[in-house]
Amino acid sequence: MKLNTKFTLYFAFSKLLIFGFFLCILPIVFSWYTQYSIDRFLHGQETKVFDKIRENGMEYYLQGEQNYGSYTMLKEDYIAIQTARADSSDLGPSHIDNQRRIVESDTLNYRILHRFFEADGKMYLLEIGRSQHSISLYAAILQQVALVILMVLFLLTISVDYFYGRHLLSPLQRIIRYRLSEQQFPFDLEFKAIPTTTTDFRLLDEHLCDLMQRATHAYTREKDFTANASHELLTPISILRGKIENMLIQPDLNLELQEKLLSSLQTLDRLNGIVKTLLFLARVDSGQYQRTHKVLIRPLLTRVTEELEPLMAEKQIYLSIEVPKDIALSHQHEELLFHLFHNLINNAIIYNRPQGWINITHNFDGTNHQIIISDSGVGMTATELENLFERFRSKYSKGNGLGMSIVKSIADFLQINIQINSKPQKGTTVYLYFPSKEPID
Repeated sequence: MKLNTKFTLYFAFSKLLIFGFFLCILPIVFSWYTQYSIDRFLHGQETKVFDKIRENGMEYYLQGEQNYGSYTMLKEDYIAIQTARADSSDLGPSHIDNQRRIVESDTLNYRILHRFFEADGKMYLLEIGRSQHSISLYAAILQQVALVILMVLFLLTISVDYFYGRHLLSPLQRIIRYRLSEQQFPFDLEFKAIPTTTTDFRLLDEHLCDLMQRATHAYTREKDFTANASHELLTPISILRGKIENMLIQPDLNLELQEKLLSSLQTLDRLNGIVKTLLFLARVDSGQYQRTHKVLIRPLLTRVTEELEPLMAEKQIYLSIEVPKDIALSHQHEELLFHLFHNLINNAIIYNRPQGWINITHNFDGTNHQIIISDSGVGMTATELENLFERFRSKYSKGNGLGMSIVKSIADFLQINIQINSKPQKGTTVYLYFPSKEPID
């Protein structure tokens, strides 16, 4: 049975039971509470009558008469005191029952409190009645009671829904835990099926296991390709370079051949650089690095800028670093961050104007920590920005066109969001947003 069907049946059945139960008990609660309220009123009136008698005597009510009777204008309530033929055995607590009374030719149903009592040597019967039609007076109270009952039932329903839903979704929680949260790439392929009777969860678990197996096999093939490429490409390049260098040291080499050999050597160097860069990208993309370092940003930026100092001095570029010394990034990789900042700052220098400036700052926007690199360079058009991270197509990467591809691959691996603002002849600003779940200390 599918999850949606289970939830639909459960919610329909639970609501039907709860509201059916409420409809069944509502008349009982209504009747009980009405009678309870009237009885409390009658006992209250009884207490008041005897308080008056104790304070003022029976003449307060009788006023020279043998009996006393008083009705409200609408005949809702009445009090009657009359002499009674009774002995001491009738004395005692009051009792309440329902009786009919004829009042001015009208027959009305009352709930009446009866009590025999002795005063001034005589036996009297006290009756205090309230018309059962007064139930309408308690409608507001009963509505409040009904509302309270509805609220209690609603909260009960929500609680039951929550705990049942939690139980029902526990297989999904185990899938997330064992298939995603506790897994590290490359994945452990010794999968055990998550026990569940829900078809959706079973299919999800099976497909996740299948995808993880495919990803692990692809990663394995990627590693094999990287090792083979390193051997098959770098080794012949090194051999060719050695042979060309040996030819260049021959004493009888003419000038024309020497220039051709030097040109070939430069081509090999560029090819060697491209191969190493592609291998580096392959290692980053395949997740061969571990995000286990805690990196101090200011010292890392100092290392990068010291390495690029000759290039900045050549163009007389002013560099400003406004990053606190104690800012550290957790769960990062120092070498990858070095490459990322090196490529960005190197591009900011290369495409800057003479006597320009580069400014590196830190900011916190309430959610993410940011490292901002801005320059006074030549900037980029909208089209160049679109192709910025494309391999071999970016005009903002000097050389083989892979510099910004490296930046993008590293940023994706380290979960850093990159945003770039640039306009021709107005410079470029690079925003690096570091993940908030891994805060900067």
